[in-house]
Amino acid sequence: MPYERVILGPRYALRLENLQATDAVEVECPACRRRALVAPHKLHDRFAPFERMTQICRRMRCRRCGNSGDMNWNIVRAAPQAPR
Repeated sequence: MPYERVILGPRYALRLENLQATDAVEVECPACRRRALVAPHKLHDRFAPFERMTQICRRMRCRRCGNSGDMNWNIVRAAPQAPR
């Protein structure tokens, strides 16, 4: 499924509750360049809805190299597909 980057507001103000079900968080480790898509329901299992995305992404850890800290992240949304 193709994804498009979306801007939901300033990064410092974006909260987990602002994400929709069709959104995902695209995270990239700055050390090893591993990329992952994290669905919002996975984040809702671990974090409160009012937590800011900047705080959540600071607490993420890379599964490949174990790096923790500031991950590069963007919000992406599933793009609608054209009818066939």
